[in-house]
Amino acid sequence: MNIQEFAVQLKLPYIKSNSKELIDEAIHLKLSYEEFLKIYLSREYDLRKNNGIKTRLRHAKFPVKKYLEDFDYTKYGK
Repeated sequence: MNIQEFAVQLKLPYIKSNSKELIDEAIHLKLSYEEFLKIYLSREYDLRKNNGIKTRLRHAKFPVKKYLEDFDYTKYGK
């Protein structure tokens, strides 16, 4: 099995999609195994965290998207 096949079986989408780039980056920066694994796993963690947020927002089915940038503070004395 290669890295992509392991990543599919272990359900690691970031590693599946970016393994070659990460390995090239580690070689170029001369990272230790520990640093390499830390970067690899932190990026996988970040992807899962962001996907979880997107999924929860989608399942919440809010009628309208609202953003803090659009909030009118003048209505509330600020």
